Amino acid sequence: MLDRHLGLGPTLAAQGFARKYGAVYVWGENRDPWTVLFDQRLEQDLPSLDEAGPLGGGYEHAWQVERARFDEILLTEAARRGADVRFGGEVESVTFDGSAPPGCACARRTHRGRGRHRRQRPARCHRQTARPAPRRR
Repeated sequence: MLDRHLGLGPTLAAQGFARKYGAVYVWGENRDPWTVLFDQRLEQDLPSLDEAGPLGGGYEHAWQVERARFDEILLTEAARRGADVRFGGEVESVTFDGSAPPGCACARRTHRGRGRHRRQRPARCHRQTARPAPRRR
């Protein structure tokens, strides 16, 4: 999805994030590992691939990311595409109206102190309280 729909694959690769083509799990009482491949073609192709093979094969994959850097990349890309990105505020309440996307009422700091701002259009509110990484100059 990040590659195909958002075009972020080259950005994530340039940041040094590794592609993941599957995972191995040990789960529950049975301690035998089981494997999940993100692209079913890998089941057949894997025995004949060398180390570089998955990179050129167009296989579905995930990214192993450092979360803070990844969040900054997504935020920067959202702003570049026209999202209204604001810092220094807090969500006071989330509103739901049937099947419409949620909106939120936000409090934000102004140059005179604390003010109120109500978003009329849908908003995505992040559940974490951590501050985003500072912008590079």
